[in-house]
Amino acid sequence: MALDEAYGLSKMGHKVKILVLDSQRSIDQHTFLEIESGRIKQHEVDVEFIGDRLLMQIFELFTHKHLGNDVSLLISHSLRATVLCKLNILKINRRKNLYTTIHQLPTLSRPIQRLKRFCYAQFTDVLFAYSHAVKQDWEDRASRNFLSRAFFKKEILLNRNGIYLHRLPRRNEVISINANRLIFLGRNTNWKGLNTFVNLAKTKALESYDLLLIIPDFTILDFREIAPELSHRVQLVTSSKLEDYTPRHGDVHIYPVNYGSSAKFIESVSLNCLEMACLGVPSVVTKGGLSTWQDLQEFSIFVEVDWDELDLASNQIDYLSRSQSYFAYHADLTSRIRIENHLEVYAKFLSQL
Repeated sequence: MALDEAYGLSKMGHKVKILVLDSQRSIDQHTFLEIESGRIKQHEVDVEFIGDRLLMQIFELFTHKHLGNDVSLLISHSLRATVLCKLNILKINRRKNLYTTIHQLPTLSRPIQRLKRFCYAQFTDVLFAYSHAVKQDWEDRASRNFLSRAFFKKEILLNRNGIYLHRLPRRNEVISINANRLIFLGRNTNWKGLNTFVNLAKTKALESYDLLLIIPDFTILDFREIAPELSHRVQLVTSSKLEDYTPRHGDVHIYPVNYGSSAKFIESVSLNCLEMACLGVPSVVTKGGLSTWQDLQEFSIFVEVDWDELDLASNQIDYLSRSQSYFAYHADLTSRIRIENHLEVYAKFLSQL
């Protein structure tokens, strides 16, 4: 998200620096800095790592080299960074605009972590949620009792995520191969539903499908989770750009998120789903989460299913894979998802100051 914002701002003529609250890994490890090095250099985006320890981060952010006179807008994707930046702004006594985006449903945090997140959020000038579900969950949690309503007064606004379209494969690269394919894209975490993906692949309707797993790193995938009988169908791709993926007719992206029974709101249209949609590849998502993008519900490129009914879900996926009608919506769809729409929200608030 931060990279796409940086690319978009750079293309608009702004000078951009990304500060990473982490230590730089060794060159032999695949990181975003290595994978995106060409584009980062092309857009002249300055990336600086300021360490993973709190004291080092405090020292780095409290020096004037990062928040000098030429910095007018700080966009934070970390609530810890929000607090540190705000304290620094107060220290140097200069007017700077600090915007913070919340990317995770509060329900997914442990109670003490959730409390910290709500407290830290009070330090930002403008607080954004990157989806309807996050906004609704945040507001619901903040209004639970008198104390939370009294202390957590910071309004949260919607600024939905977007995609820098120029980093995606060209649409004319879609090829036709006589083999349908299921795609899992992302980290192997419990709530992202890799087990559901594997169980889907075993159903009768999808037993002939190839299985493509695009994951950040081989080390995060426990191969014991992949049934031995599926091994001849699995292709693993790791540490690569989405540009290296060539869409096929018949590809279907599966995003079976499961937030548990306590989740009141569901975020089932992720950045991965948006990326795939821009390529004309449909995503099959968890039932109840499509309201995250209300103006995209008209498109058949997103389909909700109930993962508790795997046979019915697999029949829907098979039908979707063999139907190519979703390609007709590509141009209109991408115009709504592009990163420029996201950045215009920042510009709107800046113009009101």
